[in-house]
Amino acid sequence: MEKPELDRMTFYFSQEANCVNKSRDSETLEIQCHSDLGIDYNGAFFMVLKTKCWSIDSLDDLKTLVDRIERVLINSKQSPPGAHCEEA
Repeated sequence: MEKPELDRMTFYFSQEANCVNKSRDSETLEIQCHSDLGIDYNGAFFMVLKTKCWSIDSLDDLKTLVDRIERVLINSKQSPPGAHCEEA
């Protein structure tokens, strides 16, 4: 049997709302990682960012999230299948 290929991944981030936006308790950001042929097959991906409200103080804040996603994808290639799975 062929091993499963990683097609796409979605990451959800949350943080406290900024001090200007008093109507929300928190902000959420969804980052989807896609590839036209699949992440494993193509070895690359593009990101789609979705949010109703997400605040950053600097570009470094956004870069930190992107770096974290890249680390997850790199580690997923090095881990044996099922290494991070938990039974429900």
